[in-house]
Amino acid sequence: PSQNFSMLARACTALARRRHFSAVGAVRPPPRRVRGDLCASIGGLLLDLDGTMYTPSGAVDGAAAFHDALRAAAIPYVFCSNTGAKGSSGVQAKLALSGIGGGIDGRLVEHGHIYTASQAQCDYMVDTLPRGAKVFVFAGGNAESVEASFWMQQLRRRDTALVSSWDVRTFLTEAEAKEWGALAAASPTGACVSVVLFSDGSVSGVPDPVTGELGFADWSFDVIKKAGYLLSHGASFVVTAEDSFNVRPDGWPLPGPGMISAMFRTLMYPKGKDLVRVCGKGGDMGDAYLMERAIGMLRQQGHSGDRSTILMVGDRFDTDIRAGTRAGVKTCLVETGCHQLADAEHFPEDRLDFVASSVAALIRTPS
Repeated sequence: PSQNFSMLARACTALARRRHFSAVGAVRPPPRRVRGDLCASIGGLLLDLDGTMYTPSGAVDGAAAFHDALRAAAIPYVFCSNTGAKGSSGVQAKLALSGIGGGIDGRLVEHGHIYTASQAQCDYMVDTLPRGAKVFVFAGGNAESVEASFWMQQLRRRDTALVSSWDVRTFLTEAEAKEWGALAAASPTGACVSVVLFSDGSVSGVPDPVTGELGFADWSFDVIKKAGYLLSHGASFVVTAEDSFNVRPDGWPLPGPGMISAMFRTLMYPKGKDLVRVCGKGGDMGDAYLMERAIGMLRQQGHSGDRSTILMVGDRFDTDIRAGTRAGVKTCLVETGCHQLADAEHFPEDRLDFVASSVAALIRTPS
């Protein structure tokens, strides 16, 4: 089954690239600015979260009423988050804290409406990492132990026996890092040794499951050096997403995982450039492991699967709009997060069908 899914992932990526680049050469009309009731002509929604539904300070204006309207109209939807620092339970809690969900009937947003890059990455890892793999993990999310970490719990739910065979570490000594680097150099595919990032930019120290030593709690020179030993010698780099930054309400950017990924990509070029795997929206594995899964979740809610009636909504061209373009669905940029319509000239390959001031403009809500 893992081999079959890996073949499907490669096929989805190839198809996405054909869709992506065939759209580049076409003359496209300018995006239509939406000012209400777009969802009347849309059968299903794929919705980004950070910068689209909420910000670090709370819900985007009108987002809670927008979600209530989706529920009332029984429109299929999936929150597709590029977060690497939490799974569906963490997103559910953040939505509730932001006042999204529970408005009309007291119910939290159900897990069947949430899918994150961290979940997609766990699927990818279980499908591709072999028994006995060595896995060096950097993660956010604050946990008292590896076993209590959201990412380990997600992995074990998928294949406990396989995951138990892996040597998962959160701290390596200098000698251990060099030993793992030598093992990576001896592997023809890089799959036996991996550096894995479950983070939205920051990392938190989790005690190493072998030595008990506290794992890395920030991006120090030491952690970059030791990860570099592995990645420069043929280890694979698996990352949830490459969002370069997230915007705070005061306008100052928070570093995102894309900054870290760009640093390691520089180290891995050219010999290891094909050993980077990105499982979130806009990533090479995101087409099959996130977008296809999310569209399948729309079908489970009653949608036909007709991509011409699906809308991807988000605040970034290089992740949300790109993922929608490659999946062959309609796309809408909301100007409540990282990018504005004026930024479109910098992303000519990412097809934009609609633009809106916020999600509140997508559906007519009660006044």
